[in-house]
Amino acid sequence: MDDHQEIPNTPPPDPRDLPGRLASPSTFSLILDFKGRATLQTASADPAALVRELNGESAAIGNTAAEEIRSTLKPQLPAAEVSVTIDFAPGSIQWSGVVLIVDHFARIAENAGFSEYVRKAIQLVLNKAIRSRIETHAVEQNAAVKRVVTRAAPAKAQILSQRRSGFLWWCAGAVPETLRLYPSEKAKYEGIGGAVLTTGALAFLSGFYAIYTTLAAGPYSVLVSIGFGMLWAAAIFNLDRYIVSSLRKPTGAGTPWRQRFAQTWLPAVPRLGLAILIGITLSKPLELRLFHSAIAGQAEINRDAAVMAKRASLTASSRMSEMSAELDKLNAEIAGAENRTKFLEDEFRNEADGTGGSHRYGYSEVAQVKEAAAREARRQLTALQSSLQGRVDRLQTEKDTTTALINQQVAAFRQSLADDFLTKMAALADLSANSVAVWWISTFVMLLVIGIEITPVLVKVLSPTGPYDVKLDAMNSVETHEALLKRDTAVRIASHHYAQLEKAELQADDALLNVRTTLARDELDYQANQWRKAKAAGAAMTMDQFVNGVRSEILTQR
Repeated sequence: MDDHQEIPNTPPPDPRDLPGRLASPSTFSLILDFKGRATLQTASADPAALVRELNGESAAIGNTAAEEIRSTLKPQLPAAEVSVTIDFAPGSIQWSGVVLIVDHFARIAENAGFSEYVRKAIQLVLNKAIRSRIETHAVEQNAAVKRVVTRAAPAKAQILSQRRSGFLWWCAGAVPETLRLYPSEKAKYEGIGGAVLTTGALAFLSGFYAIYTTLAAGPYSVLVSIGFGMLWAAAIFNLDRYIVSSLRKPTGAGTPWRQRFAQTWLPAVPRLGLAILIGITLSKPLELRLFHSAIAGQAEINRDAAVMAKRASLTASSRMSEMSAELDKLNAEIAGAENRTKFLEDEFRNEADGTGGSHRYGYSEVAQVKEAAAREARRQLTALQSSLQGRVDRLQTEKDTTTALINQQVAAFRQSLADDFLTKMAALADLSANSVAVWWISTFVMLLVIGIEITPVLVKVLSPTGPYDVKLDAMNSVETHEALLKRDTAVRIASHHYAQLEKAELQADDALLNVRTTLARDELDYQANQWRKAKAAGAAMTMDQFVNGVRSEILTQR
């Protein structure tokens, strides 16, 4: 049995090799890894021999522990299957193993508190069973057990699986406490959550590339692009999560198909439209990255065309055409005079050498006439050149200055044509218009992103109504009805309260008025008696004076 000595340094046995493995996806399993250590007080015992004895009984210890766990948890999990695998190693007596509990009714998954109770119960049972065996063999080895500790925790694979499922459920906008009650619904909402998460990842890539190629500049361009990409991804992710979680389907068995269609698809139409819009928005930066090289070439072509159009516009708005026309006219006039002078000089030379019209060699009268005509043409050409050259030079200088200014403005315009997002989108549009292949590929990319974006909505709408939907609809109806009842009750209580308050205030006003009226009557009687006595004593106060005094002092108080 020496081959068990290094087991604590290796992972525990694979729970898939244990008996009682999951037989159906509707069951729920709880897998616990446990480790323990016992400290012995002995001078003569052989720990290796004790470990060999314990390993020889490891199967029996595991069966005993499984039976005790099953007995302990029977009131809560009457149909649960329990398997325990355990191995011992030397040193201070160490052990490790795996506990697998299969609950066919998924009661373990109802709440985290019950799962924690099961874990602690299993830990106590294991510690008790292993301690009993160790103490029995330790007595045989003349040793005393000082301390026995066993710790149990969920297997890492199960923890990761639960966290992954919980995260995907959260992405899908599901209620985990309710969804755990229905194992058959878990895979559907994991898929919906994965689709929502995928759209968020695509949104990050799209936002990052869009900002990195347009607005971001400087040493922090990557960080700025990452920050915006995360912000854009969070916005799209939360919007998709809201769209999916807000869709509700009628769960009543007797609901007519028309009402079911109206309650399912009509609310989904604007959500699908919004999802398609988001998909188009996400696809464009991805298309720019996909056709990066072709877009760069097309953008350069568009830039050259824009520069040529700018040069033509500047030229048309200047005096270039007038100056060119005037220069051409002056040059044509000078060229005509030069041609005429050259023609007359050639006529004179031909006449002098005998090849002219008279065929007379030498300086004849005809040659003299032609010579005079050639000299006169030369003189006129010189005079014409002298008179027009200044004007030609001025026009040429002005034309060169205007050309230099146009070239400067064109160069500045070329530099202002930045390689921004709009330029790339225009280049992509030109590529799509000029190339059928680019149009099809761009369309396929856009449709792919749109398909990914609308997948969560379509899955939520097209999937059949499950127990989770029925439970959620019932909870929503109950909570809505309870909120309405509370609102109506609060309104009735407030109405009754204020009605009673108004009645009490009216009664108090009436009582106060009666008291003041009584007091005013008594005071009036007293004043009347005083007036009568004063009148009898000979006072000069008339009745009108008495009434006015009473009115100003007593009746106003009432």
